[in-house]
Amino acid sequence: MKAPRRLHVPGLLLLLISVSGCATTSTLNQPLHERKPLVMSGVRLDLAALRNDAAITERFGVSPPAYPLLDLPFSAALDLFVLGYTVPVALFY
Repeated sequence: MKAPRRLHVPGLLLLLISVSGCATTSTLNQPLHERKPLVMSGVRLDLAALRNDAAITERFGVSPPAYPLLDLPFSAALDLFVLGYTVPVALFY
């Protein structure tokens, strides 16, 4: 049985994102003692990668995803989801 054609495009996009890595998960996997930026870090890393801003990407300590424009909406959604964790850690740690 063939899969519907409309499932191919979202599946391909999901595969590209999982291969290139999510900016949010990359930045949140850093040790806390290094004082890396946390709040909306995936979006900030994607935007820095789109601007080719090497100084900001060095500050995060991780390499940006291969397709930052494609990763941007997913990083924004995940960053909003983890705000309850990142804001208190940024304020009180």
